[in-house]
Order: sequence, then structure tokens, then C-alpha cells
Amino acid sequence: MSMVLNSEQRAIVKASKTARTMRVVALAGTGKTSTLAEVAEANPYVQYLYVAYNKAAQLDAAARFPRNVKCQTSHGMVFMQYGKRYSSKLNAPRVPAWKAAKVLGLAELRVEYCVSCSMVTSEGGDHAGHAVLAETVNTTAMASLVMRGVDRWCHSDQAEIDWWHIPPVKGADERLQRAIRESLVSSAREAWKDLKSANGQLKFSHDMYLKMAQLDGWRTDRNSVMLDEAQDTNPCVASMLLSAKGKRMTMVGDPNQAIYEWRGATDAMDKFEADETLGLTGSYRFGPEIAEFANEWLGMLGSEMQLKGWKKLEGKVVDFVEEPDAILCRSNGGCVAAAMHWLEAGRKVAVVGGGGEIESLARGAQGLMAGRRSEHPDLVNFDSWGAVQAYCKEEPEAAGTLVPLVRAISQYGPEAIMTMARSLVPEDRADVTVSTQHRSKGRQWKTVQIAGDVMQPKAGEELPREELRLSYVAATRAQDVLATGGDGGLGWIKGGLAT
Repeated sequence: MSMVLNSEQRAIVKASKTARTMRVVALAGTGKTSTLAEVAEANPYVQYLYVAYNKAAQLDAAARFPRNVKCQTSHGMVFMQYGKRYSSKLNAPRVPAWKAAKVLGLAELRVEYCVSCSMVTSEGGDHAGHAVLAETVNTTAMASLVMRGVDRWCHSDQAEIDWWHIPPVKGADERLQRAIRESLVSSAREAWKDLKSANGQLKFSHDMYLKMAQLDGWRTDRNSVMLDEAQDTNPCVASMLLSAKGKRMTMVGDPNQAIYEWRGATDAMDKFEADETLGLTGSYRFGPEIAEFANEWLGMLGSEMQLKGWKKLEGKVVDFVEEPDAILCRSNGGCVAAAMHWLEAGRKVAVVGGGGEIESLARGAQGLMAGRRSEHPDLVNFDSWGAVQAYCKEEPEAAGTLVPLVRAISQYGPEAIMTMARSLVPEDRADVTVSTQHRSKGRQWKTVQIAGDVMQPKAGEELPREELRLSYVAATRAQDVLATGGDGGLGWIKGGLAT
């Protein structure tokens, strides 16, 4: 063995020699990647496929695992076979809903419900004198629902697009919802035909070639699979990895860190029937004080497991620090504000993921504001900055991560955003690194400050579970000092702490 294992890790390595299926619940900072590397070392004749959640985790694992492990992301394992042929479409411009409506040839939809007869009826039906509810959906709204329905279906393990993949219509009466959604299924299937076509006009995404692989029955040629971050694996990927007969499967994750439900992820561990279920609770990242604070969030999540901090580490929890190594923000807009603040303070600043995306977007916004069309792929289909702002306001689900970036550009102006982005440095040269809480998962820093844009519970209400899980992720990134941000950050859970 290349490392000294604790009792929990030894139990996992021992079980790996006999169990064909194993579930490992690994709390934050408990050495799951190191443990999996030891599992692979202990089984040198087993050919493993290790499926990482993102590229950074895949590269980290590839440097640590032995030669009998092939490390890939879920998209990477099928890209050469399915995704490469769509490379040009992956880089194609964003298609707003009004344009998608034209591509699909949509016409305005009207659905009626007769209250007296308790039935959905066609317009002009024989219901004279009856109370009738009606809903009219314009073509732009229809196209948005259709494209979001295709995305939801791509995340599923189902073979056909059906009405339940189409999102509900905001504001529509519940008695009309199913009829509206059923009316859009044929358009969603037409959209999928366009997306598969080399000459299609709709925006193609990485999740779409992954869906193609699943529909084709893709299976790995490795005889054993290690699925990391299983709590954030969507059913499409899970079905490809779990349906292969005769494969050994090790599923690893922390249900308390499931933070991508909004992208269609589900906890693949939940229904996985394993020969062995084991846990990792001893954190090597931080000491008892930070573990105690993290356990507050685990308690709110109803976890039966609790973290044990490493007694050799003397980490502490405070409200604020003057010189943090990392700032964790709830949104991309929060990251922009934090980066600007620390640059003005004379610090060298890095942003996880870099500043290229927002600099390019700000340059495109500058052109639109000056009356010029933009060549930026997310802006090329808009003829004004006002149209971009309207798109983000009217179609926030479709606009996705574009929304907070557009809001930041609108607030600070494109020149200030471009100046900020050009001033950023790589992480290895930075005094402070700024990250969203989502992107911080799997990362760690010596001293972490939580920004003040986290979601706060309203009086008499509880935070959504996904927000609680995101707070747990943020609370477990620090090695030495966790600065919670006080009552305006994560400190509200204990009423604030001493500085």
C-alpha cells in the first residue's frame, strides 16, 4: 500500500476483493479518490473505468490512479464515437426561442377546459353556456417549452420524448397543464430530428450526443466501473453504466452534496442494490471545529452520518478574514463583484474557470450597445442589447448561465467587465481565487471566505434542500480557516461567530 489507511478505508479495500457491487458514501474531504486508487492497486488484474464528474477531477484522478484504470468523464467516454461528428454544431450560436419557433414552424396554441363537463375540449366545441377555462400559448413560449423538454429528456433514461418531459406552463391552470404539454410532444420530437441532422438549425449540446450513445445501447469494454460523484449522475449516464451485464460496479458519492438537480441529476446511489455499503466519515481536509460546523448542515439535511475532523489539524471557524485564499459566491454575478473588489484592493485575483467567457460576452455586449451585430455565439442572433436582456428576463431557464453574466454587464458596463477579466491571473499566481459554490465542489483552499450573496431563509420558511446541500459544500472547502460571512453568509445557522 502506498498510504496509511484508516479503518474505514481498509474495510473498503478488503470488500473490493469479493464484492461485485459496492456503494461508498464518502462525506466531504474523507479521501475518496485516494481510497479508490488503493482499491485499484489492490486489484491489479481488474480493468477499471473511472467516471469523473468533470475534466478537472478526471485529470487529477489520471495522475493518481494505477495503470489498470482508465479515467474519463461521462461525456469523454463517448465523445470520439458520438460527439466528434457534431463538433461544428457544438460551437454554433445560441438559438433564442423566437427563432426556434420559426425553425419548428410553430403556430399559436389554444387549449380549453370545460369546467361543467370536467374535460379538455377543442376550441369552439359544443359547450355553449358552460364555464370554460382557456389558455393561449404564443409561439416563443412554446419553443422554449419544447427545447427545455428535449433537454429534460436527454437527461432521462427513457427512449421516447413524452408529455412529462415538457415543463409545466407558468401561470396556467392545473387542469390545462397536461393538455398543453401533450400538444407539444410532436414538436419536441421534430426538434430532436433537427438536432440529430448535420444540417439542423437548433442549438446542439454535449448532453445530446450522450443521449444518442444511451439510445444506441453504448457499453464500456472495461470489466469494472468506478462511478464518482454518483449523487449528481443523471439517469441517462446511470443507465449506460448500470445496465451492462456482468460488470463490477463501485459507486461513490455523498448524497448531501447533490447540487445539480436543476441539470437533471438524480442520486444514482439511492436505488443501487449493492453487495456492500460502506462509509467514509473521517475528514483529512480539516479539523474538528470546521467538521462541527459542517455537521450543522448535515443535521439540517437529516443525515445519519456525521463528519469527524482530523485531530492533528487546528482549523477554526470565524465570520470574516482579512486575507482569504478563496472567495465562494452563490452566483456568477457574485463572482464578478468579488473579483472587482479584490482587484481594487490591489490583490492578484483568479476566477475558477477563467475570465475569457465573460470578457468575450462583454465585448459582444459593447458592440450591440453601439448598434453593431455581435459574432459572439450567445449573442449573434440578437440585434440589440435590449433584446438580450429581454431574453434573459422572459426565458431564464433557456438562458441559463447567461442570466447572471448579462445582469453583471448591465450593472457594471462592458468596459469595466473587460478590464476586470483582463486583469485576472492563473490560480497558481493568485493571491485570492474567486469561485461559485457549484464550481468549488471537489476543491479545497487554506482559508475560505463565504460571500454575502448566499440564499438566506425567509421568516417561517426553510431553505430548499438543494440550497442546504450547496451550503454544506461551501462549508467544507476550507483546510485551516472557514470564514462563514456571518449572518449575511452561512453564519446564520449559528447566529454568527466571533471574528
